[in-house]
Amino acid sequence: MRIALYHNLPPGGALRYMREVVARSARDHDYTEFTPSYAEREWALRPLTNAMAVARQERRIAAEIDAGGFDVAFVHGCRVMQAPGVLSMLATPSLYMIQEPRRRTVETGYRPGAQTRTGFARAAWSVGRVGYDTVLGRRDRKAAAAATALACNSLFSAENISRVYGRDAIACYAGVDIERFFPDPSSSPSRSFYLSVGALDASKGHDLAIEAISRLNGTNRLPLVVVGSRSDPEAADALEAQARGAGVDLRVRTSVSDDELVGLYRNAAAALCLARLEPFGLTVHEAVACGTPVVAVREGGFRETLVEGVNGLGAERNATSVADAIARLGTLGLTNDAGALHAQAAQWTWDLTAKRLNELLEAAAATR
Repeated sequence: MRIALYHNLPPGGALRYMREVVARSARDHDYTEFTPSYAEREWALRPLTNAMAVARQERRIAAEIDAGGFDVAFVHGCRVMQAPGVLSMLATPSLYMIQEPRRRTVETGYRPGAQTRTGFARAAWSVGRVGYDTVLGRRDRKAAAAATALACNSLFSAENISRVYGRDAIACYAGVDIERFFPDPSSSPSRSFYLSVGALDASKGHDLAIEAISRLNGTNRLPLVVVGSRSDPEAADALEAQARGAGVDLRVRTSVSDDELVGLYRNAAAALCLARLEPFGLTVHEAVACGTPVVAVREGGFRETLVEGVNGLGAERNATSVADAIARLGTLGLTNDAGALHAQAAQWTWDLTAKRLNELLEAAAATR
């Protein structure tokens, strides 16, 4: 098939999902990529301007896709709009890979960025953002409704999509590249820190990781390395201030390559997966594939990848429960058999994900 690939994804798990799946699907299909451009560096200062710029380009791109004679459009999320408006402009059948509903619109308290503002700036930001999110929320619903079919990353996400959009989505679990993410074969890992991976905003639970580590004693009280997929100096400053007050040794890393990330996974004592209502949680797969167990909150997609006592331990969303799980994890000896952890993660492969999505793309194309 000839497939039009549309996306406007930021660095992170959703972009990795798309790249891994398309790389494998391209063995059987011919892809042409479409993506809008805008003032990325000034996004925080000009969200409305960027939204208007993307909207203008979507109409042009939709016309190009329809004129190109593609069998189907494989559409991924937009960092500005969430569900891309291109979905409601296409005559070409489409499969929308929806990682999650637009949480800023539908989830109370979900406002990435607000935690770094104070006083009048926070109030003004919040008021302006509510109006902006209301408009984009309506647009998001319209676009999601227009897609020929929906795919998602977990059963948890499928349930959320049903509640928010009133549509069914087929779960196509994310995988892990076991040829890249594997235990260190040449030396013993240092196991000298805890690792928390995710964008630098409050939804990813880095603050909870700091608070939990502050409650640990003795050899369990290790430094925390936070790897942010996107740089946010204000958020990093807030985390560093919290860590200083809590007496936690914090190291924030951004713009980390895959090879560096693998090294961090391999040498961590545990990966702390504490994001709030995470749709799936790719970090569980990646950490476990590198021979490192996880401590994950028992919510969202983590419940579908965490195997209690096999690849890690679950915790409630509070510092005491997370700290207790970290302390207990050391007694299980999971890090002594990195090969078994890798084998457990290897059950989730990108090849299986791509195979399932190929079936959905072919079904969507057949509706023409």
